[in-house]
Amino acid sequence: MNGGWLRSLLHRTLGMILLCCPLFIVPLRCEAQNLVPNPSFEESDSCKAVAGFYLPDDGPLGWFTAYLTPDHLQSCLPYGTVNGLPMNFFTFQEPLDGESCVGVFTYHKNGSEEQREWVMVQLLDPLVVGETYYASFYANAGFGGYAQYPQNFL
Repeated sequence: MNGGWLRSLLHRTLGMILLCCPLFIVPLRCEAQNLVPNPSFEESDSCKAVAGFYLPDDGPLGWFTAYLTPDHLQSCLPYGTVNGLPMNFFTFQEPLDGESCVGVFTYHKNGSEEQREWVMVQLLDPLVVGETYYASFYANAGFGGYAQYPQNFL
């Protein structure tokens, strides 16, 4: 009888440790899926100096313009080229990762009209009704302007 309670306590404590340890050792499973193809705008048919893209052929693969003429900025172009990186016609910008990014006017005052540029891409899989989706992206405010359009936000 001597030490029975101690042995019982030791067995219970050891059992709790063995049951709880996997919670800290086994990583929690988190499933995420990127539904956006070419998310860093790296894949492109060519490296050409052109301001704006109108068709899927002119910009990063899979992406197209939804309104006006966004720019596919690429570091493969000479410094200061209209759509080069880091220095281009509009601003000085380093890409977050890789060698490319897209530049859009989030606000452009054109006379009395306000304009915004949009880019779109078809998702890899369709969205499911009732599911929760999260979107994230990186944006950097560059700004510029010139005599004809003194107020631009890129």
